[in-house]
Amino acid sequence: MHARSHEITIAVWGRKFRGAYQVEGDQLHVSSPYGSDQEPLVGPDPEGAAKRLLREIVLKNAR
Repeated sequence: MHARSHEITIAVWGRKFRGAYQVEGDQLHVSSPYGSDQEPLVGPDPEGAAKRLLREIVLKNAR
């Protein structure tokens, strides 16, 4: 069984960036056109953690 994917959007540099996240077990997976990453899910707010992780991906990889 696959985890359900959730769409997220953030604003960086006045632009909108989209991605998606999934929670599988205790792991948060975030993917976007600018890359993907994962980390252990800590706390009750996976969407907030996913947006933070997407921001890190965008800041590292988008120009």
